[in-house]
Amino acid sequence: MQGLKPFLYLLLGYLVCAILSGCAGSVPQNGPGALVISQITLAEGVPGVAYKQLLIVTGGKSPYTWSVSAGSLPPGLSLTNDGVISGTPTTTGTFNFTTQVTDSQTPTAAVTTQAFAITINPPLSLSSMPLASGVVGGAYGQSIQATNGVQPYGYSVAFGSLPPCAPNPPCTNGTMTLVTNPQPMGGGANNATIATPAGGTLSDAGVFNFTIQATDAIGEVATATFSITVTGLLEGNYTLTFNGYENNMPVYLVGSFVADGNGHVTSGVIDQSGPGAVAFTNQQLMPSTYSIPTGSNIASINLKSGLGTYGLSVALSTTTDSSFIMTNSTIWGSGLLKKQTTFSLPANVSSYGFGFFGNDTGGNRYAGAGMFQLSSLNITAGAEDTNDNGMASGELSISGGSVSSPNGDTGRGTLTLSVNGQSYNYAYYTTSMTTNQLVAVETDNGGPGTIVDLLPQEAGGVTGAFSNTSLTCVSPAACSLVQQSGLTSAGPDVSVGVATFDGNGNITRQDGKPGYFTDENDAGTASQNSYDGTYNVDPTCGSITSACGRVTVNLTNSGQPIQYQPVWYLVTKNEAFIVGTDPGVTSGQFSPQSGAPFTVASLLGAYLGGTLNPASASVTNEVDVTGTPPPGGTWAALYDTSGPNGPQSNLTFTGPYAFDPTYGTDFGRFTISTTSGKLVEVLYIAGTGTAGATGGKGGLIGLNLGQYNGNPDPAPRISQYGR
Repeated sequence: MQGLKPFLYLLLGYLVCAILSGCAGSVPQNGPGALVISQITLAEGVPGVAYKQLLIVTGGKSPYTWSVSAGSLPPGLSLTNDGVISGTPTTTGTFNFTTQVTDSQTPTAAVTTQAFAITINPPLSLSSMPLASGVVGGAYGQSIQATNGVQPYGYSVAFGSLPPCAPNPPCTNGTMTLVTNPQPMGGGANNATIATPAGGTLSDAGVFNFTIQATDAIGEVATATFSITVTGLLEGNYTLTFNGYENNMPVYLVGSFVADGNGHVTSGVIDQSGPGAVAFTNQQLMPSTYSIPTGSNIASINLKSGLGTYGLSVALSTTTDSSFIMTNSTIWGSGLLKKQTTFSLPANVSSYGFGFFGNDTGGNRYAGAGMFQLSSLNITAGAEDTNDNGMASGELSISGGSVSSPNGDTGRGTLTLSVNGQSYNYAYYTTSMTTNQLVAVETDNGGPGTIVDLLPQEAGGVTGAFSNTSLTCVSPAACSLVQQSGLTSAGPDVSVGVATFDGNGNITRQDGKPGYFTDENDAGTASQNSYDGTYNVDPTCGSITSACGRVTVNLTNSGQPIQYQPVWYLVTKNEAFIVGTDPGVTSGQFSPQSGAPFTVASLLGAYLGGTLNPASASVTNEVDVTGTPPPGGTWAALYDTSGPNGPQSNLTFTGPYAFDPTYGTDFGRFTISTTSGKLVEVLYIAGTGTAGATGGKGGLIGLNLGQYNGNPDPAPRISQYGR
């Protein structure tokens, strides 16, 4: 029995130690506090990303020694003696293990353990997914969700822009918002919401491409591209203008109609000139229909009248004119729908500038530009220049005429001009109270068939009457974007470009670049024209003793005047109608350009548009839904066509675009090519502004240099793209 006493005393001591203060996992009474490992959970990780986690213990006596007593850490990680788990994980999964920490008490160290798990997730991922379409005037909300990585996530727009919304506020940036939502109660991944703010609605039609970036808690980044199609509305009053060909004979239309927003055209009226310069005036539209496919920006309209049914395919814009093509098998061409917001003539407009083109009684190309003064619906004076099949008229006097008040329901009125003693009659339609533009068609049976644009003159945007200072801009910008077309014996001859004026009568620049620069496609032969020269705003105009906006021009090539000089009629500062004196009967206009210096980002965005004013029956007309999807560098188009080969729909083109290293910065010039490098189209940025704006830009003017297969195009066209 005595031999058992030492053992019993020892056993009793251990029991007392355990009861009072602990020997393993605790310390003697009056010593340091008990060892406690503070964590319950450890951070997650991903393969290939450095991981570091400090284990924390309280109580006991430092220093502490850490080790793994059971299980194993994720491959690639290790635990140091001082309690740091670190390394780079290599394998996904959840790894269970037990850590042990021992303090430095003597003679008996305290020890405690804790079971842990570390989850190594797959890398952060954000996948593209179809997003719901929206409708102009409606609210929008859609969520996106990142996965894997380490939560929580943050979300941001990395490229492009979300669809625009209005009003501002609540759409403080002019677009929808991307909101990163907090993690749900009880855990789980947090998502983000693309939405119109409360009180805001989608404002612009188009296909809007953008890239969203997700960032996780350890700095991992994942991106994905998304697209939202916002469909426009067709509701209210519209003015239309069209020129094309019926059985290869010229035909011109102007009119107006009312769409009810539910697929019906309830009323309308049109005037048609041609073919053969036979006018059909004041033709009432019958009840008609239209459709806008879900998620589409191309609407189909069937306008019925006593003359037949006109099928229209419309790239439906909500911020600028909507381009359309005629889809009848025997009628093709292109036109514009303009939102009609006024049915009266502006009371404060005293003069209009105008430009027209069409065909004479023999079917030859005929064009002109001019202006007239207006007083109480009476035309008192004016001037115009015409070109009939290469015969330039010089300055002609407008001695009189009249304008009727427009109909209060349709905006239709009549206009008569007396030019050199001969009367010409037109039907006109009002358009927007913002621009006060009128569109018209000649209604004289047996006379020339023409279509006319009329814009109020605004004294060049400068104090006083028109003068040379009405054409001026500040370096390095070009002043005006030029577009013009004609028809030679070989085929359509079209060009686009820019012009720079110094306000003192000189078409020139100080940086060595040409003052007048255009890209030209002459029946399939592409070239560039570099001119300088002079201009003069004529001090008098016919019987008008003050400057009426008529501009005589002297363009030079290497110091030598070109053979055929144009004539311009100003509308406002840096904006004018053009008529040429050449055999091709060139006509067109130039409009203010702004926004230089341009960059690659100036082209980014979504665009709706189509062909302008085809110069011959050989032209294939388009309506386009185009843009530059993320990550950039690519021009993508969905388009419908009409032309001599009949209508086609749902065609596509994708090719790279390039910023012109010489002229891109100052002129806003870009080129589009096939994937094999053959030029397809040249684009010029119209500049900043609201009309047709997308991403702060004011639309584009394009000239096709080749067909989509890369071959030369002997029937070129000019295209206008807005938002």
